Amino acid sequence: MGFKDNLKAELDYQGMQLKELSAKCGVSKNTLGNYLTGHNSLPSIETGVKIAQALGVSAEYLVNGESDEESVSSLPVKYREIVESLYTLDDGDLSAVPALVSSLQKRYPVKKLTKDVFLKKLNDIFIEQTRLGHPEVTIKAGDLHKLVGGYPGPNHRMPICCSVMRDVFQDLKDIIIHSPTSGIGATLEISYSLPR
Repeated sequence: MGFKDNLKAELDYQGMQLKELSAKCGVSKNTLGNYLTGHNSLPSIETGVKIAQALGVSAEYLVNGESDEESVSSLPVKYREIVESLYTLDDGDLSAVPALVSSLQKRYPVKKLTKDVFLKKLNDIFIEQTRLGHPEVTIKAGDLHKLVGGYPGPNHRMPICCSVMRDVFQDLKDIIIHSPTSGIGATLEISYSLPR
């Protein structure tokens, strides 16, 4: 798969619309649409990096579908061993893996981590802290994600979590205490004024 297919797959996987990606990376919706249709098959390196950062993936992944070694090596050992073993499979065996995972997920269902799930949990926190009479609440992305589940783990949705936290951020009322270099990560920390 090339850039077009990898970009489309990642957008589908994250449940992100072109309009949202455009706002996050500063690339026009029409230009992004052209990348998806193949009219303008590859972005410049700078644009590709912006798109990758907005999606929370590496530029290498968007270009050739492969993650860099650093991202694999940062996984917990039990997941790293699984990912590394996938690289040893031929295409025929590899194509059976999604069916196996799907079968296992049906046995042990996991709720889908969408923007709405993160937004509901964030609003629940705002309501509870307001009820307790607090004038503000400070939230780290990693802590919010742990509350909804799936973090830490290989199927986390940290880009979606951070996107929701930034979406509810209000310039004149709230304070970004810490922002990771890419803008996406568990250490994103925002102090929100209450009530909302």
